[in-house]
Amino acid sequence: MGKSKDKNQDKRHQNGLLEDFPAELRELAEAALEAERQSLDKGIDAWRRLVSSAPTVWPPRRELARVYKEAERWKACVETLKEGVEKAEWSSPDEKVPVLFEMVEVYRDRLKLDVMVVNAFNQILTLQPDNLAAVDALAAQYETMGRWP
Repeated sequence: MGKSKDKNQDKRHQNGLLEDFPAELRELAEAALEAERQSLDKGIDAWRRLVSSAPTVWPPRRELARVYKEAERWKACVETLKEGVEKAEWSSPDEKVPVLFEMVEVYRDRLKLDVMVVNAFNQILTLQPDNLAAVDALAAQYETMGRWP
């Protein structure tokens, strides 16, 4: 009986995680979570298949990026986030901003790609010209790079 209780709790956890998935993708997403429990590589393969089957849906890309982070595959992670910003359907362009900030972190802290950090901040400022956090962080980035003009 304890085992079925654990499965039920696990199901509820999955459903909470999958809440923002379209109904038609939830079963595939649950299978991807199950594959992920077996190994990160299996999880990555399962999430990649799901992204391929629904290229304009953000939640599968978000989960694929999460698994790439766990596996410390930073380039693949940031590429997944970048493709999400470009290809996913968003109800508002402002929804992209947290993803772009996440890209900044990976570019800056993991990949050490200063030019890409600047590009991501510029994308944020294109979407939200009054985003003072992005303006301040971009100025700090330019200082770090010694790009005074």
